[in-house]
Amino acid sequence: MLVPFENSAAIATATIALLANDEARQAMRERAYLYARPMVWKRVAQSYMAAFLRARACCVEPDHLRFAVQAGAREAEQRVVNA
Repeated sequence: MLVPFENSAAIATATIALLANDEARQAMRERAYLYARPMVWKRVAQSYMAAFLRARACCVEPDHLRFAVQAGAREAEQRVVNA
């Protein structure tokens, strides 16, 4: 539901209309639930752990592998620039 910015009358009208419409309110509730579902703490924590593990893997791999990956990344960048 969109209303004009800083328009209290429009916000009030839209809120009253939403409170009076059970079907629209339920639809909004369901959309909000589906939108926010990936943000539950367990999934947020898993996402952070995955990021930390990726960062750690980058920093602890042997130097000869790290340089090969960096060289490959530079080559890929050059291909994009020259394309």
